[in-house]
Amino acid sequence: MPQPARMLMAAAILVPAMAAFTGARAANPPSFAERIDVHLVNLEVFATDREGRLVGDLSASDFRVFEDERPVTLQSFAWIDGSRSRTTHPVSPGQPEAAAATPPARVVVVLDDEHTRAANRDALFSRLGDVLGSRLPGGSQVMIWRYDRGMHVLLPFTGERRQLAAALQQVAATISSRGINSDEEWHSTLAILNQDATGQLGDGPCLSSAAIARSYAEEKRTEVHRFLGALNQLVGSLGGLPGRKLVLYVGDGIPLRPGAEAWDVFIELCAGSGAAQGVPGAKEVASMGSERERLERPDPEKLRLEALTYDTSREWAALAARANSLGVSLSSLVTTAPGQLAAPLEVDGSRPSAQVLGAAEANQVDAVFFMARETGGRLVYNGAAVGRDLAGIADDLSAYYLLGYPASDPGDGRVRHLRVEVSRPGVQLRYRRSYALESEDHQASDRLLSRLYYDVGDNPFGLKLAAKPPAPKDPPKTVRVQVTVPLQGLTLLPGGGAEPQLQGLITVYLVSRDAQGSATPVRRRSLPLRFPAAAADAVRQRFYLYEVAMQLPQGHNDVAVAVRDELSGEISVAGQAVSISR
Repeated sequence: MPQPARMLMAAAILVPAMAAFTGARAANPPSFAERIDVHLVNLEVFATDREGRLVGDLSASDFRVFEDERPVTLQSFAWIDGSRSRTTHPVSPGQPEAAAATPPARVVVVLDDEHTRAANRDALFSRLGDVLGSRLPGGSQVMIWRYDRGMHVLLPFTGERRQLAAALQQVAATISSRGINSDEEWHSTLAILNQDATGQLGDGPCLSSAAIARSYAEEKRTEVHRFLGALNQLVGSLGGLPGRKLVLYVGDGIPLRPGAEAWDVFIELCAGSGAAQGVPGAKEVASMGSERERLERPDPEKLRLEALTYDTSREWAALAARANSLGVSLSSLVTTAPGQLAAPLEVDGSRPSAQVLGAAEANQVDAVFFMARETGGRLVYNGAAVGRDLAGIADDLSAYYLLGYPASDPGDGRVRHLRVEVSRPGVQLRYRRSYALESEDHQASDRLLSRLYYDVGDNPFGLKLAAKPPAPKDPPKTVRVQVTVPLQGLTLLPGGGAEPQLQGLITVYLVSRDAQGSATPVRRRSLPLRFPAAAADAVRQRFYLYEVAMQLPQGHNDVAVAVRDELSGEISVAGQAVSISR
């Protein structure tokens, strides 16, 4: 596993021929510096009839939009047709119509090797390649990531069908050991739970099952949190890209309640429900053994509440709201057919009941189903209709209604819930169901990630990055990254005090990615700027130097920096390749 980059220390910030940075914490900006930001919510709505056919002749008056159950007034309305670009209709009579070009769509395919068991993926990936190569709107680009304890780029954004087909063919032929190990771990956990329920572990029936289930659930929760973090970073990186953005998850699903199957088996084997259903090895332990054993033995019924603490619904809801605010929808292609995700497992003549297996299968797809529903996407299974269903996902990028209205109370970060009604009978709608306006801090981080992954982003300040040799006391594999910030583009305002000063405030964001595609968390530091007011003309011709020591893994690394002017809200991004030798 590649060594993650670490930021070791922030070095001095220097102003050539001027006073050095004082090192104080960020000062409050002048009270008369005020910015008013207006955010427009753009809501894509997909309308179909009862047979699933597109309905493209609705008007603005056919829709009613509610935010947190309060009606909103539409400011813009358009029917987007991929074959004819955008057709904008007036929201109200007498309002002029306008035409605008629609930016190309971008599709990011995430192949989840850690949660995929499908052995033969050739046919499925070939069909996926055919659909992506033929059904996407003109000018669309596709990128392929592979998740295996981290996101790794298999194919950068491309519009070339041959490159897409070759990448999918290559990955179809390789199977990660993660999915196989996951199955083996589940079989092993099931076997130990059965052994404990029958007293084969030597301590009496069901004395250790709670600890076994807890250990399994904690490990699975760690896996889910790792995937959530990687997907969150991917979604954030897409925020700086224009146009429609679709993440297509390909895998067996992510458990919404990690480890729930172990808790369910424990309860079934030890709480009496399994014994009533004739599950081999199951028993009612509440009245078994001596009084001391009954006091020592965990109560399965009480532990149902502990099992619920592993639920990750809040994390998925937060991710969905963030994706919606960035215009990213998520669809899911489950690589197995319904009823095959939790195939009957038998260990030593015992296997979970159909009820437990059914709950395990539902739990496996609940998270990806939730993300698809909340972001206006689709959930499809690898079955007889997979080609048609994949075509529907691609077509969603071509034809939809775009409804716009000003956000209420922008910038407070809370999650807002959406509901859309249509007046025409029989029309069914899909749309984003929530969003949360990002803070300026998140906006800067997202633009930084867009620069890191896709080399996209404006640099209005003229930032420059340079890699400098390490200091004598720096650890091995250290590089000093120097950021040059011209002062001419920053907002500097008069401030009070004994001596008149020019004051400003910037925040610097830094991130790196190694040759394997693993990225560090975004680091940030706020820096107050203070200069003598008498030297105002000279100040604006100079620059700040910000230097930071970073320990990076051997080989090629990409480093990106963003600087946000806190007074104007403007953000500038830049990048630099850094190579670390032995």
